[in-house]
Amino acid sequence: MKLFGFNKKENTFRITDLDREWVEDNFKWLIKFCGYPNRQSEQIIITEKFFPNAFSNRGLLIQNIIKDLSNLLGLHSSKIKFEIHQDLRDVYGMPFEMQGKPFETETEFTGDNYTIHIAKTIVDRPNRLIFSLINE
Repeated sequence: MKLFGFNKKENTFRITDLDREWVEDNFKWLIKFCGYPNRQSEQIIITEKFFPNAFSNRGLLIQNIIKDLSNLLGLHSSKIKFEIHQDLRDVYGMPFEMQGKPFETETEFTGDNYTIHIAKTIVDRPNRLIFSLINE
């Protein structure tokens, strides 16, 4: 920390009243916007406890993951549909070059329903599929 002058014998680094007020204002805004943390809430991890439908079958079914996520988020799973799309990555021996971010999942809002578009390439990769659906 010598680069910033913290370890010198003459310490000129001081927290001013403006700095202190700025931090307090930001915490007040966070509490007003988000509220206080709930001490009784538990961290949600990808286990059978929080995803009972997804772990109920031997195979990982997309609809079961959507049901579990809907229950956790308080959404109606009947309003969420999904479509699996095949692209050039699924064709064996097809030369292609990716530009930009590769398509894995994307959510489309249609009226009162949601449609999640899923690339076929991640259906066989359960961890990637779960994390992509959580993100969407």
